[in-house]
Amino acid sequence: MHEFFNFDLIQVRGNHTGFKKTTCPVCSENRKKKKDPCLAVWFDTGFAKCYNCGVLSFKEESKFKSEKKHYTVLDNKWKNYTNLSDKLVKFIWSERMISQNTLNQFGITEEMQYQPAQQKEMNNIVFNYFEGENLVNKKYRSPKKDFTQVKGGKPILYNCALRIAVVVIRVRLTPNAIVTANISRVETNI
Repeated sequence: MHEFFNFDLIQVRGNHTGFKKTTCPVCSENRKKKKDPCLAVWFDTGFAKCYNCGVLSFKEESKFKSEKKHYTVLDNKWKNYTNLSDKLVKFIWSERMISQNTLNQFGITEEMQYQPAQQKEMNNIVFNYFEGENLVNKKYRSPKKDFTQVKGGKPILYNCALRIAVVVIRVRLTPNAIVTANISRVETNI
């Protein structure tokens, strides 16, 4: 059975966010290595566990910060541009062997955008990040492989819904399919 201690006894340097390791207020004073950080603390979830003596601690829900991170809402000016410039399509085909059809399926567009690394506005390949139907982020890639993104955009996986749909189709079409932890790979050998 686990013992518990008061979460307020935890002492760490710096801010109280994310994951930190520190000394345990229960057992560290009695150890040979008193400064050994044996207490793992997850401040975002309000949980702590000592890997030496096994004590646990939970932060009271009323003490959680009710700060939910807010992301900038993009103005959803994205359009399904099917007329990518010939120069862009030829460039991507010659560099990466990616067809115009694939560019359109993944919602890749092109826009003029300021690139801080080049200190000028230039034509960019734009990766549009969607959450459902909402545009939540844009990442811009210049011809010189410099990247920038919209300030305050939501950090999500690129085209995750499309990748999962492709895997579901592969699984349905493949008899005796085994889906592993890597969802982009479907094994058929049994």
